[in-house]
Amino acid sequence: MGYRAWPIDRREVVDAAHAREADRTRGACAAGACDEPAPRGRGESAPASGAADRYPLLFRRVARRVAGEEARASADREAADGLYEELMRIPASERFQVVDLHDRYVTFAFAERLLATSLEVRAEQPAASLELARLGLGVADRLDPTRYGAGLVADLRARAWAYLGNAWAGTAPPAAREAFRLARSLLRRGSGDPLEEAEVLTLASGSPDETAAARTPLDELERAEGIYRDAQEPRRLGETLVSKARLAACQGDPLHAAAILREATVVLRDIADEREMSELGAEIAFQLQAAGRTDEAWTEVARVRSAKGPILDPVVALRLRWIEGRVAVDVGLGDEARSHLVAARDGFIAGGRPRDAALVQLDLAALSARAEGPDYEREMERLGNDVPRLVASGGLPREHTTALLLLSQAAERRALRPDLVESVGGLLRHIG
Repeated sequence: MGYRAWPIDRREVVDAAHAREADRTRGACAAGACDEPAPRGRGESAPASGAADRYPLLFRRVARRVAGEEARASADREAADGLYEELMRIPASERFQVVDLHDRYVTFAFAERLLATSLEVRAEQPAASLELARLGLGVADRLDPTRYGAGLVADLRARAWAYLGNAWAGTAPPAAREAFRLARSLLRRGSGDPLEEAEVLTLASGSPDETAAARTPLDELERAEGIYRDAQEPRRLGETLVSKARLAACQGDPLHAAAILREATVVLRDIADEREMSELGAEIAFQLQAAGRTDEAWTEVARVRSAKGPILDPVVALRLRWIEGRVAVDVGLGDEARSHLVAARDGFIAGGRPRDAALVQLDLAALSARAEGPDYEREMERLGNDVPRLVASGGLPREHTTALLLLSQAAERRALRPDLVESVGGLLRHIG
């Protein structure tokens, strides 16, 4: 995405230009144009001296310009990682001022580096994601349109506002909607690159513009999906399909979500790494279990484990343990279910993933709420001890903390019932 200098080497372009000129001359000779010249009629004149060299000279000038642009873009890309590391060593309170004062940070490649990292860390570090998006927008706003082209700079600014909207989506929905509206407006002044439009649409699908009632998140994702298919961009197509599956799951259709995720695995099979493919497999299993396809979910878990062998990414391993606990609940193996769920919850806490830990705790609360007699009393005591420990681990959004404390208070009153857990769980899973 963004600035795309042509990957053309000057020598190759010049050689190609000479080759095309030679082919043209040979073709003319073959047609008889190289025979003895016929006598010129009255009014005819000889071609101007040097005209035959005009086009090779033009090719040389274009080649030099293209090679210069490519060299500059390559230098910017090589410098971007170093600039990023340098900026991150500066205290957060001073970074905006540093970027504003020093022109060496004002490059297209560095803005893209900031924005790409913002998107990568959004799930686990929302505050850092927001700061990086704001920094990326600050750099994009200072870019010189005469150097990079007004259309490309507008594209980058549109993407920066979309990334900022994405970072705001969970904490400030009104601000996110305004950011996405501005991103769409900037796109209309951009280069017209459909891939830029697709990226903004994919990001905006999580926070639809309320003024565009005819456009739904699904509409935007399907538009982006079509663009990526036409452009033969498998990486972005796969990511868009994952977003589409997430939307289907939020809308209460986990079976459809699993089908979309399976399509994503086919698209990404040859380009995604083993960790990504394992994550996709775990998510497919999760959605199958949520859809009541217990046997298929269990089979998918086994497939992910066997495909990766004994070495499995720790987060994926915890997600598989979580799914195994949910499957054990479905088949009535309460003790086994609790063992898996407690291990998953404690692993997520230790790994700094409190949101996942909170969602596992909801499954444990649902299991406790179904207990009867003396077992119910014991489960309520256990839940009353577990929730404060999870909240104290830190990092939970306000909504998750409030919901868990509500369950804890219900447990203290011995008023916790499955319907209450289900209501709270539906809300938190929708929030993410």
